[in-house]
Amino acid sequence: MPDYEFINLHEYFKKFTHIMLGRRKYLNLITSRGCSFKCIYCHNTFGKKVRFIPEESIIKTFEYLNKKYHFQHIEVVDDIFNIKEDRVRELVSRIIRTDKNISFSYPNGFRIDIMS
Repeated sequence: MPDYEFINLHEYFKKFTHIMLGRRKYLNLITSRGCSFKCIYCHNTFGKKVRFIPEESIIKTFEYLNKKYHFQHIEVVDDIFNIKEDRVRELVSRIIRTDKNISFSYPNGFRIDIMS
């Protein structure tokens, strides 16, 4: 887990906001990098191989940060969050069990054509 002690998130929340969310505490969450699809309009910043952050690491980070800062929203910024449906279901379920008042958005990568 990154060392968040060097970031004053209380001050960050006072100065920065997500335009679509208004002034709310939100967490940018990255659970994977890369996308195996070859869309001609998309960037190739993280490559075509999908690499997943271990689920336990994501949950520990979320629990730690949420306990300390009480987020209201999670913005998942993966290249393609729903590439593995069972993984998405498990992650979202575990986060919701931790905090039922949290909401999600996926502005970066969520493929409708592989969603069930």
